[in-house]
Amino acid sequence: MAKELLEGSKALAKSAVLAGCRFYASYPIQPNTNLMEAMARELSTAGGVSMNAESEGEAINMVWGAAATGKRAMCSTTGTGMSLMMEAMSEMFAARIPYVFVHMARGQSEYRIGVKGGGHGDYRYIGYAPHTVQEAADLVRLAFYTADKFQTPVLIQADYVLTHTVEAVEFKPVDEKDLKPKTWAITGAKGRTPQVLSFITGVYSLGAPRVKYGAWMEGQMDRIAYLENNVPTMADTGYTDDADLVVIAYGYAARFVKFAVKQAREEGLKIGYVRPITIWPLPKKEILDAANKAKAVAVFEMNNGQMVDDIRLIVLGKVPVHFIGRISHDESGFGVGNAIQIPKLLEKFREVYKTLPAAAHGKR
Repeated sequence: MAKELLEGSKALAKSAVLAGCRFYASYPIQPNTNLMEAMARELSTAGGVSMNAESEGEAINMVWGAAATGKRAMCSTTGTGMSLMMEAMSEMFAARIPYVFVHMARGQSEYRIGVKGGGHGDYRYIGYAPHTVQEAADLVRLAFYTADKFQTPVLIQADYVLTHTVEAVEFKPVDEKDLKPKTWAITGAKGRTPQVLSFITGVYSLGAPRVKYGAWMEGQMDRIAYLENNVPTMADTGYTDDADLVVIAYGYAARFVKFAVKQAREEGLKIGYVRPITIWPLPKKEILDAANKAKAVAVFEMNNGQMVDDIRLIVLGKVPVHFIGRISHDESGFGVGNAIQIPKLLEKFREVYKTLPAAAHGKR
């Protein structure tokens, strides 16, 4: 397929429809509104349904209903809209409803609420964090496949900058030969016992005995452990073989970090980077391998420090882990502010680099 020059939101929408998404619901809130408009256009020519709901709660529950029938469905929102959807998001994980959720944040997508879950009950969404328009298109298609393969929700963490970035995109298919029939779906119960989707017992037949809540919760914990150990993880790494300092960042912010690392290298600073593409489960091997070779790790996020907690758990004190990010918004509240300016990033890199043992400053 030939490349197209597309804005991030339009590439996401087209990729979702090419992946087989036929139902989408959301509620207007910028920058998510751009994705809503793009999905309405794409689904109108694909025989799908795009709903502008009356509230965030209505939107996510519409998607629950559509996905429960076995159709590929998607929901999206921005910031506070995600908070309003948490009840349904947590119950959709418990009921094992496969669907894709896109978080179009204004600054950087919330790590904790997306990865750790903000609703009731313990749950995890498989999470991807693209840093280019091409990667966003690729990960949306992968997200629908992964959701069906593991029968679980999948999250795409995007943001304002990615939404409005225009780049050349090629839409690549995903091999889905290993997907199983959706025997759990609500399809009319013709010739079989009706299926019931319940947040307490997951998917079960009416004729089967109900499982006690405690045993069911243990099953949920086992399921989370299974996902964490079996979902393939991805990471983009650079200059980690000889790096004294490894910088870790995700999403669009990592794009600036990568450029700053390259400039630091030109200054003679031995700095490398790890960019988690899968933010849950995190690519522990790549993070640990890079940390074991380095003298310190620095984590950049456009918040007060969220992913850094998990990085510290992975590194387990083998080397110091520094947080070099901060909350960064422009005056409008919609932009990402100046924290990702290359000179500011380089300044943060140098501050941490100065704390390293003398050998790291070329005195070997």
